[in-house]
Amino acid sequence: HMNNGEKEVINVTAILRSTEGLFDNSVSIYSEDYDPDTNDNTDNSGNGGTVVLDHVDMQVSSFDLVTMPPYHSEQFLTVQVGITNNGPDSARNVVIANTTQSSNIQVVNVTGTPCVQWPCSIASFASGTTVNLSLTVQIITGGDFSFGIKTTSDSTDDDLTNNSNSTENINAQNTGNLA
Repeated sequence: HMNNGEKEVINVTAILRSTEGLFDNSVSIYSEDYDPDTNDNTDNSGNGGTVVLDHVDMQVSSFDLVTMPPYHSEQFLTVQVGITNNGPDSARNVVIANTTQSSNIQVVNVTGTPCVQWPCSIASFASGTTVNLSLTVQIITGGDFSFGIKTTSDSTDDDLTNNSNSTENINAQNTGNLA
């Protein structure tokens, strides 16, 4: 309850997830008590602002299938990957994942700070830094497969052409029961 003439300041913090541009906010107040002048209960002008999104250039800066052929089913491959934020800002909510649609391979392990699981999520990725990962990929069955890596973020990426890299149409032979 507020007394006549009393003021209350309420600070509100908002996270705007939108495109760049102008925004405005609005606030209204109501009371269970009689208000003889409801014309001043809403403010929705004169408080405009501008949304400026983070701009980044996320890049798959290195991609190396370390394990050399020939490949066969049930084999484990090592893939070394580097992901770089070329800036100029820190990237928010970065996800590093495989682009693979092949059903005969799967990522079974990832090492490299800060990734501890796959796909890898990084809340804040500083400008000018690189994350180096080592992936263990298992070939489940023989046949052709492709394996790729992509990176995305909630920040505005000014160059999407360098966000992925892959190997295409690799063949793995089926292995029989060697026992």
